[in-house]
Amino acid sequence: MIYFLNLPTIPSPEHQGQNSDHSPKSPDSIEYNSISPLSKRFEIRHNQIHHRVLRSLAMNPIQVQPPTENYANPNTCFFHVLFKAAALAFYILSALFISSFVIIFVVTVLLAALDFWVVKNVSGRILVGLRWWNEIDGMGESVWKFESLDQESLARMNKKDSWLFWWTLYLTAAAWIVLGIFSLIRFQADYLLVVAVCLSLSIANIVGFTKCNKDAKKQLQQFATQTFASQVSSTLQSAFSIV
Repeated sequence: MIYFLNLPTIPSPEHQGQNSDHSPKSPDSIEYNSISPLSKRFEIRHNQIHHRVLRSLAMNPIQVQPPTENYANPNTCFFHVLFKAAALAFYILSALFISSFVIIFVVTVLLAALDFWVVKNVSGRILVGLRWWNEIDGMGESVWKFESLDQESLARMNKKDSWLFWWTLYLTAAAWIVLGIFSLIRFQADYLLVVAVCLSLSIANIVGFTKCNKDAKKQLQQFATQTFASQVSSTLQSAFSIV
């Protein structure tokens, strides 16, 4: 901080008569003018930074990203994956810790059966809105039965839930196929039997839900066709009634 001292001016003798009312000031009445170059420089620098920020925001506006979609049914997704991973992990690691083939067969097939039931009756209905089952009619023939939610509910299904459901079905079947190839190469017929049972259960769910999904799409097309036809017919009837 630099201070400049304003000293009182002493009038000349010729002006003393004219300015007789100006008496010398006391030391207490001396004025000090303060000038702060540092504060001035700081203010200029602040303004420069402010303009740079505004210019940067104008050139690169902040884009607000939409919130990412999360899993709508995390508990169902967990159990949908749990039994698949448990069956595969137990089958792969059992050779290192268990020597009894009977235990390996029973536990692996039991886990695969639990996964089959959970997918068929719980996770398929909740995650993708589909359900299938097979019946034997009076003629002794196998009949596929399909059940799905209405079209508005299917359109509102969570995409991540649906993605997890379908991809885990396909990846599990692919993993069992790879394990079956290894068992075939090593000429392990007993382990190949375990893989065949688990793979058949996995493929059964894939076929059932694929057919159910196609049936739901077919119903959607039929519904759209009927709606369009009814609108056209009502429009024609109204037009002929006016004529």
